[in-house]
Amino acid sequence: MSTIVGQQHTSNTESGFITVMTLYIEDSLYAIPIENVVSLSKETDHIQELPVKTPGLIGVSHYQDAVVPVIDIAKRIGVKSGTDGKKELIDTLTAREQDHIDWLDALEKSISSGEKFAKARDPHQCAFGKWFDHFETRNEALTEILAQFEAPHRQIHSLADKLLDMRDKGETEAALKELEFQRMTTLRRLRSLFSHARAQLNEMMRPILLYVTRDGVSPAFALLIDEVHDALTYHLKDCYSPAQAGLQSLISNDKYIKAVLSDKKQLNSILFDIDKILEPDHIAAVEEAAA
Repeated sequence: MSTIVGQQHTSNTESGFITVMTLYIEDSLYAIPIENVVSLSKETDHIQELPVKTPGLIGVSHYQDAVVPVIDIAKRIGVKSGTDGKKELIDTLTAREQDHIDWLDALEKSISSGEKFAKARDPHQCAFGKWFDHFETRNEALTEILAQFEAPHRQIHSLADKLLDMRDKGETEAALKELEFQRMTTLRRLRSLFSHARAQLNEMMRPILLYVTRDGVSPAFALLIDEVHDALTYHLKDCYSPAQAGLQSLISNDKYIKAVLSDKKQLNSILFDIDKILEPDHIAAVEEAAA
C-alpha cells in the first residue's frame, strides 16, 4: 500500500518557514522537506538486490514505470537502524530469560546441597533488572507488555530469602516443592512475557519506503526507513548547521546533513540534504547494474 504525499504540499520557505516530513532512525528524528516526498509505501518485499557496493544502496524498486534506487539510510549515514536495534534487543531478552531459568536452577542447587547462593537477590541488581529500570520505548504496546514484568520478576527474586530460610530451618523438601510450584507458575508467566515482548519487537520491524523527488514529480530514490513520525513546520531562524547546534557527533556525517531543526515547542530533527544522499556516480552505478 502506497500513500501519495509530496504532491499535496508546496514549500513555504519564502514565508520564513520550512515544513518537513519527520522520520525515525532508531531513536533519532530526521527530516526531509515535505515538497521532496512523493509517497510512502509499506511494500518492501519487491526490492531487487543489485551487485553494487555503494554504502547503503541495497537495490532498486519500481515506482509506476520508473526504476528507483533504494537506500538503507541508516547504513548510508553510518548509524544503527531500528531493525538492527530491535534484533539486538530480542537477543538481549532471550539472554535475560535464560538468566532467570539459570537463577532458579542455582537456587535449587543451593537448597539441595547447602551451598552458598551467589546470584542477585535484589530484582534491581540482576542484568535484566538493571536493563529494565532504564529502558524506554515509544511503542505503547511494548510499554504495556514490559509493565507486566515487574510483579513476576520481583516474585522470582524474593524466593531466595524465603526458600533458603526454609532450608536453614530443616524444611528442605517443602522448599523444593515450593520452588517447583514457582517454576510452573511465576517463571512460566515471566517466560510468557519475554515471548510476548519478542513478538512485539518482531511486529515493530516493518520498514517503510519513502520515495524522494528532486523535481517535485518523479522519484529520484527511495529511502528505507524505520518509522514515519509527522509533518512539522519550523521557522527558518530555528535551522542550524550541525556545528552551530553543538552536535559534534554529526560532523563526520555532515555530507548528508543540511541542518539541525530546533524548536522549543516541538521535537528537534536533523534535516537531510537530499542532493547529497545519492550522488550522480551512484546513480550511474545503479543504471549500469539494472541494465
